[in-house]
Amino acid sequence: MEEASKLFSQMQQSGPYPTTVTFLILMIACSHVGDVEKGQQYFDMMTQGYSFSPEKERLSSYIDLLGRHEFVEEAHESLEKMPNDPGVCAWGSLLAACRLQGYLDVGLATSQKLFELDTLHSGYYTLFSNMFSKAERWMDASLIKRKLRHLGIKKSQGWSIDQSNL
Repeated sequence: MEEASKLFSQMQQSGPYPTTVTFLILMIACSHVGDVEKGQQYFDMMTQGYSFSPEKERLSSYIDLLGRHEFVEEAHESLEKMPNDPGVCAWGSLLAACRLQGYLDVGLATSQKLFELDTLHSGYYTLFSNMFSKAERWMDASLIKRKLRHLGIKKSQGWSIDQSNL
């Protein structure tokens, strides 16, 4: 992360002009090392200093940064304050963070928003069900799975490749 920050400082001093992709890379780097404060600074710099509107991909990365490092409520507040629709990916990132960190109340509100935006995405129902399972609310988890079946939504099957024979 230190190297990325140094390169960004050099970029600011001598060019080229940073783009939204530059800030996306910086926020991903901050997320990987757990530097939420620096990631927030880059997000603020992107939106206020360079006047880039946070595109859905950048916003999703920012929400992921906050959520992975237990700033779930701040992430939720950020999404709620957005003047434009932050997009289903940002809300999905928040739901994943709620499941990971055990924020059931925020997860409930987030899932309601997600189901308004994308009623047929099996992954969000699965995340929601898994969040209840993690909280040992087995009946609620079962109800979500039952709702999936009732709506005729099937979870995509995952697969992997055994590379040991390649």
